[in-house]
Amino acid sequence: PGVDPRRIGLLGTSLGGALAVAVAAEDRRVRAVANYFGFLPQHVAEGATRLPPTLVLHGARDAIVPVSNAYALEALLKRLGVAHDVH
Repeated sequence: PGVDPRRIGLLGTSLGGALAVAVAAEDRRVRAVANYFGFLPQHVAEGATRLPPTLVLHGARDAIVPVSNAYALEALLKRLGVAHDVH
């Protein structure tokens, strides 16, 4: 109660970032995603047909999740024509 379903956004860090992207790919109520040092789940990379506007924040020195994951997410967002920002 009290949640505006037109204003749902997800923020996730690392594994949580991957979860946020995965949920947003399936749930149209999600209107924005912020992925902080997360990765792109394989099933999303292969089958996503939509994502909401997405902010990707990732550092090149991350020893746990390589920055290549941010670039893979960026490529998907471009392919889907989704508004996004990558830093």
